[in-house]
Amino acid sequence: MYVDRGLLLSNAQVLAQAVGTYNSANAVDLMTVGRDVGRGEPIYAVVVVDQAFASAGAATLAIQVVTADNAALTINTTVHVQTAPIAVAALPRGRVPIVLAIPPGIARRFLGLSYVIGGAATTTGIVTAFLAVDVQTNW
Repeated sequence: MYVDRGLLLSNAQVLAQAVGTYNSANAVDLMTVGRDVGRGEPIYAVVVVDQAFASAGAATLAIQVVTADNAALTINTTVHVQTAPIAVAALPRGRVPIVLAIPPGIARRFLGLSYVIGGAATTTGIVTAFLAVDVQTNW
């Protein structure tokens, strides 16, 4: 699958972190691509596990599609859709990618992801995430 560099949200982003919320390394500036994201043809956030997640405790990972008024995704952040918490045991390298549909009606300028680590710190875990119009189904 080819990924447009301008739609790459996380490029081998390390998520071996303490409990907390961590934003994707990149955000898409919707002023440059047109603000009506998700209207008409569906758009998806695709998250691929590059390195298996592990934890000394019962860690979980939830992924949120967020928008904000700045590229760091810290000002006026809005969560549009999110996964349920996923146990790290269910996040091995090469698992079927996690796909979230981007809802229509995005009102903020920047679109990205937030990774919410809960329960315990993760000791390993790397993801790559991007926006796509078509989702590959033959994983």
